[in-house]
Amino acid sequence: MFAIYLILIATISAANGGCVSTLSSSLYTLAQKMDKYNLTGTTSDIVSRLVANWSAYTQFPGLLPTLDNVTESTILGNYSSGQANPNANLEIEELSLRYGYPLMNYSVITEDGYKLKIYRIKRNGPPVFLMHGLLSSSDDWMTAGPETSLAYLLADCGYDIWMGNARGNRHSRQNVLLTPSDSKFWDFSWHEIGVFDLPAMIDFVLKETGQTKLKYIGHSQGTTSFYVMASVKPEYNKKIAIMISLAPRFEENNTTWLKSTITLPSAGVSPGRPQKSFEDSSERSKRRRTEDLRSKDVVELTYATHMKLRHVGKVAASKVVKDLSKSPQRAKKYVKAFKKSTERQDQPRQLSPLQALSMFTEAELTKAQYERVRETNPNFFPCYSVLQKVKKDL
Repeated sequence: MFAIYLILIATISAANGGCVSTLSSSLYTLAQKMDKYNLTGTTSDIVSRLVANWSAYTQFPGLLPTLDNVTESTILGNYSSGQANPNANLEIEELSLRYGYPLMNYSVITEDGYKLKIYRIKRNGPPVFLMHGLLSSSDDWMTAGPETSLAYLLADCGYDIWMGNARGNRHSRQNVLLTPSDSKFWDFSWHEIGVFDLPAMIDFVLKETGQTKLKYIGHSQGTTSFYVMASVKPEYNKKIAIMISLAPRFEENNTTWLKSTITLPSAGVSPGRPQKSFEDSSERSKRRRTEDLRSKDVVELTYATHMKLRHVGKVAASKVVKDLSKSPQRAKKYVKAFKKSTERQDQPRQLSPLQALSMFTEAELTKAQYERVRETNPNFFPCYSVLQKVKKDL
């Protein structure tokens, strides 16, 4: 506890005037009370609040007496209440299962040998990487429960959630050469976290998901280490779709945003079972997924289809769509030709030249139109020169 107290004092040492000494005294008194009963669970809760709000205490001295008013009975009461919570002794994997959000975990090794653990709530949306703050871990994104914890809320919106753990925290306390009992194991700061830990975890997430970018949300130290990475390794900037900083330094006179309501955007996919491909979906699902498209103008939609097919390399299909949009007569020809070809699909390999010539004649296709039809399945339709040879022989 006193180690945490010293960190707090160092953190607030940059504040103004006598508030520092007053707050230091209050914290010292509180630390003594906490250590008397060895209430580490309560310590973590109170310390996290003090770290998050130290500027408020220094700006509003009227809040300082509240620390001195924390009595031993209050501490014991809060601790007993916390111990009665059925979630108090659950590990994060057990807690996530209780809420119906099973976790996956992975191990990543940094360039300097630290073994980092990453937790994941797998969904079908774009990857979101959450990075904790000082003295914290991935647990902090989940412990408050599914109604308020960011990891659950984003997962419910369909995002693929990845939660990192910096070197030295409860989940990342291994090194291939060092042990936590070695002083050199602890010889790092947020600089090493930004230079080694974040790049290793980001590369791993992108490789696992097959994506080129991810969304990054950092809290406190998780923002500082990100700024280190973005400065020292600028090549990683292109791997970040968006970076959101929670609790970085801000102007104290601009706090209206703290009272605002945040609406989380949907990732556009269901957070539940994996979404089927469009081809494998039911007709009802296809209608629902294309509802926005069907509201478009037909000419606009046809042109977009033509360009999309061309962009993905399906040139023949692109030309067919373009022909269909320009002339009803051409549309009839294609329909007639494809109808003839489907009637003969019992043929295992290829239409005979005579069958293809019959289709060509009955559908009244031009040479160019037949070649476009043939490009859709060149192994099934004979080339045009063969048709011409058969026609001459008749």
